[in-house]
Amino acid sequence: MKHIVRDYEQIIEIPSPPERFVGNSVAFKGIVQHVFAEPSRPRQVLDIGFGMGRLGRHIKETAHWHVDGIDGFEDTCLNAPLFAEAIYRNVWHGLAQDLGAERLREYDLVCLFDVIEHLPAVQARELLATLLGALGPRARLVVSTPLWFWPQGQLMPGDLEEHLIGIPASSMMRLRPHLFHISSRYLVGTFVFGPESLARIERFQPIEDPAFDRQAGEADLAGLGLKADDTLYVVTPPQAHTEDAPNSPLEGEEPMSATPTPPRVTVIINNRDLLEWPRRMVEKLERMPGVAEIVILDNGSSYRPLMAWYRTIPHRVLFLENLGHTAPWTSGVLDTIATDLYVVSDPDLDLSALPDDTLPYLAGLLERHPTLGKVGLSLATEGIPADSPYREHVAKYERLPQERATGPEGLIAMPVDTTFALHDRRVLREYKICGMRAPAPYVARHEPWHVVKPEGDFAYYLDHVEGRSSSYRDFTRHVKSDSVRGLYAAYAQEQGQKVSTKWDSYLDVYEDAYRPFKHEAVDLLEIGVQNGGSLEIWSRYFPRARTLTGCDINPRCAGLQYADPRVQVIVGNANEQATFQKIAARSPAFDIIVDDGSHRTNDVISSFLTYFPLLKPGGIYIAEDMHCAYWEAYGGGVLNDRSCAAFFRRLMDTVNSDHFREADNGSLFQAFLPRAQMNAFLAAHPILSVAAHDSMFLVRKASPARPRGLGTEIIVGDIAIADDRVLRTREAMLKKAA
Repeated sequence: MKHIVRDYEQIIEIPSPPERFVGNSVAFKGIVQHVFAEPSRPRQVLDIGFGMGRLGRHIKETAHWHVDGIDGFEDTCLNAPLFAEAIYRNVWHGLAQDLGAERLREYDLVCLFDVIEHLPAVQARELLATLLGALGPRARLVVSTPLWFWPQGQLMPGDLEEHLIGIPASSMMRLRPHLFHISSRYLVGTFVFGPESLARIERFQPIEDPAFDRQAGEADLAGLGLKADDTLYVVTPPQAHTEDAPNSPLEGEEPMSATPTPPRVTVIINNRDLLEWPRRMVEKLERMPGVAEIVILDNGSSYRPLMAWYRTIPHRVLFLENLGHTAPWTSGVLDTIATDLYVVSDPDLDLSALPDDTLPYLAGLLERHPTLGKVGLSLATEGIPADSPYREHVAKYERLPQERATGPEGLIAMPVDTTFALHDRRVLREYKICGMRAPAPYVARHEPWHVVKPEGDFAYYLDHVEGRSSSYRDFTRHVKSDSVRGLYAAYAQEQGQKVSTKWDSYLDVYEDAYRPFKHEAVDLLEIGVQNGGSLEIWSRYFPRARTLTGCDINPRCAGLQYADPRVQVIVGNANEQATFQKIAARSPAFDIIVDDGSHRTNDVISSFLTYFPLLKPGGIYIAEDMHCAYWEAYGGGVLNDRSCAAFFRRLMDTVNSDHFREADNGSLFQAFLPRAQMNAFLAAHPILSVAAHDSMFLVRKASPARPRGLGTEIIVGDIAIADDRVLRTREAMLKKAA
């Protein structure tokens, strides 16, 4: 690759010009002025095989765009008189492929005039594939070539090289040009392609047989239902594949016909923490005619691979707080787009089967039926896996209505929420469930319906859903992978792990209680570890835990071994002094204490009185399996005033001790221990709350951040019609505070 001109200045010495070819190109150059809807905007153009520079001159004279040139023939490149005219900003001698995809992507328009017919068929296809693959989403490739095997030297004497292939018009049309012109004089076609044509590159089938003469080329053209015209540009957005025309000259595809220029539509994708589905959506949209801009609204995502992808795409990404499904209307993005037509879509749709004329089709429907407000895609209801949690819902609420309810022009009379739908902001610029759905083939696949076990970014999304904003989580009762329930579910699938035994309802109580401590450097004590599996799970739930201590009276627990050094089991009776000292030496204070020991009333009360003082302010004490508190065999009973259930009920009363008038805290516990002792205990270790769950009592210790008691009375507002004494109370409070 030799750089000859840089920024309109020659950077190498050009010798006296050698003798050059003098043949005249027959490519129809004027089409470049019609490629873009706004030709007055500045554009960057690459002219491949620029030859004598005639195309460059035409562009500079008519559109005034910047033009770069590259040619494979050195003699062609050493054209000092041409460069003196400042036609080409940069000139290279070499192959266009060698410029690299990054540089090629900088161009709005890449021109390939009178080039591919000089290449063997395989190389011609590879060159087209390279250029189409490097185009930006709104860039275009213009290809001009004879539509037959033109015998070089007969009609165009003096040209530099011979033609090696003929390109049938049908071969070019299979790539679905946005714009084309076919000259009747020379049977030369000029075609404008977008990057979506790359997906059809295998349909490009040039002919290396010279028998493909002009007569054969004209017959091929006639078979398409087209005619050549020296003055007509034909605008043809790519059409849909159809099975209704098996004898079509394009192998089952609809013949081309002149249609209006595709509408300009802004597509808004509302996303949170999903990557693979929206990435495929964007790749499809980049190839769809009519897409003026793609805007992604990110609602507070935290998935790092998604953030990395955002940095690589050429589209606007607006980072928002989590505004939910109404973000396209509440974020103000509609005031920033350049088009009146806009699409709003969730990110979880597969658009790969959509016809390329989807946007023109939807726009036409909305223009003819503006009162609908919006027109959306239908959703495919076939192929839902038998074990999909959505299968019954789809059959009942999606498939049947789509089969029965039809509106005008075959529209399905089902309203559209945030599925891919086209709106006109002059008519509808607020969130509204309305409109109708388009019939087949304008159908998308709703990806979550086909998921049985969430993985990857979808699992991450479900793990981080806020509130009840995901119907999928509701349908599947999805469990966060790092939640207590999720960790138990994962642990159950592993082999060779220590057994843990818990009642199902406990897991949700643990999750609610433990969540505030999840990423803290906690110290945890579990009295009664049995086979030791729960300590293994707590070590996963609390990744930053400092110590996880277990205690069990069973001497066989001495054989429990843990790879995690934070976990240790102490063998002994937790209510004996020697064992207590070992536990206190391990950690002098705990954030969480779980009593899963003998469950006998005397042991439960003794453990609480012994270890609650070791609980840190704000910590949680949990007594498990308290159904035993109602069994006589464990020292309990429903009417037993000395059961541990009665003890915890008394503790619950102490939460309101500020309001006692005829007794104090200690008097509540006289069936268990002396009054003065309990008063001193509760004064030293104030209780914020006591909660009762099925077979569990949860006691939370007060802390400076959340002290016990009602606190200060808060009076707001200034109109008190029913009782104005509150205003005088507030005035007194303000004076006292001053």
